[in-house]
Amino acid sequence: MGRHHRRDLGGLLTETTVRRALMRQLQIDLPDALPLRHEDLFTKGIPDLSLSYAGHTSWWECKYTATNQCATTKVQRYLCEQLDLRGFLCRYIIFRRGHNGKWPREIRVVKPHDVHGTAWRHVGRTISTGAFDYAALVRYIQEEHERHSHQNHPH
Repeated sequence: MGRHHRRDLGGLLTETTVRRALMRQLQIDLPDALPLRHEDLFTKGIPDLSLSYAGHTSWWECKYTATNQCATTKVQRYLCEQLDLRGFLCRYIIFRRGHNGKWPREIRVVKPHDVHGTAWRHVGRTISTGAFDYAALVRYIQEEHERHSHQNHPH
């Protein structure tokens, strides 16, 4: 799991390549937003992406998995849970690669407390199956970001 190359239905994918494709789609579909990448060796536990848009910031942790398991570190899950508990939208985006007819590619978004083990497979929101639909994911991110912003900070 993680950043290792894997053959998928359609080529080599890694956590880095799906994150890069998501960033590109955010920049295209939300030109007024400021998406930032935070993953590096010096910021362990901080979610991979933040999106500042319409006066609010949301946080997004990307995971790429070849199985039904989703690995995350304790510090990363703790920080994501704390952001979410304190009123900041923080979610895991799980990209599961296709597996020779056993299951198709899938994008699913889950809350931080649901990400451990295989629990994520039965909760959250399926964004796409069969293909990684980044445009659908960006629409979902925008809707959740706006809904959460209005819910926590009504005008």
